[in-house]
Amino acid sequence: MRLGTGTLYTALAGLEDGGLVVESKPKRPPKDHDERRRYYRLTPFGRAVLEAETSRLDALVKQARRKGVTPIGRPALGTGSRTK
Repeated sequence: MRLGTGTLYTALAGLEDGGLVVESKPKRPPKDHDERRRYYRLTPFGRAVLEAETSRLDALVKQARRKGVTPIGRPALGTGSRTK
């Protein structure tokens, strides 16, 4: 997926406004560091939200698997014949 800079920085601004990330300065900038480059890190609140969202999505996947839903491209168990 291609993500335009406008979309990326709009999303980052929203995450920053929500207290999920903050802009940070790297301790050791990479050799190819560009002054225009921005670095972000999760806040403690952002980490808690990430963990909660990961748990929520994991529960949804488990529920889907219990109902027989499989990833795209893989046949569900017990669906009959396979085609190649």
